[in-house]
Amino acid sequence: MAKNGIDISGATLQNYNATTSGTHRVRQTANGCTKSSASVSLNVIACSFHPGGKENNNTLSGEFKLAPNPFENTSDLFIPFEYFNAPVNVFVYDALGKVSRMSVTRSSGKFVVNRNDATSGIYFLQVKDGSNNSLYVTKIVLE
Repeated sequence: MAKNGIDISGATLQNYNATTSGTHRVRQTANGCTKSSASVSLNVIACSFHPGGKENNNTLSGEFKLAPNPFENTSDLFIPFEYFNAPVNVFVYDALGKVSRMSVTRSSGKFVVNRNDATSGIYFLQVKDGSNNSLYVTKIVLE
């Protein structure tokens, strides 16, 4: 992961939460080859989010979790207990910020992300509450 053309120290995991605004891109290196995503301009708005909740349906208390990731056909997005019955919207975007062709359906304490006809690559999943506030953003890798 790089911001404004400079590699972000330690940003080597599958998920990365941007904490500062800037132009970000993902760079992947394997077998001596390097590929970079298109740059995405992010405007990070400072806020705090401290979810509570109880363990239920294999959902960790207060955490969102997408598994498996990477995936080929479907992946489950587990949500904190406090959002089980709350209005929550899930969006999937490609590296250019366009809404993806993947579908997301709600099912008992989780959302199921279905690949549909989306091509292999890197996507971003965003969860928003009923007031359109961003609660969670993560990278999705389709194999």
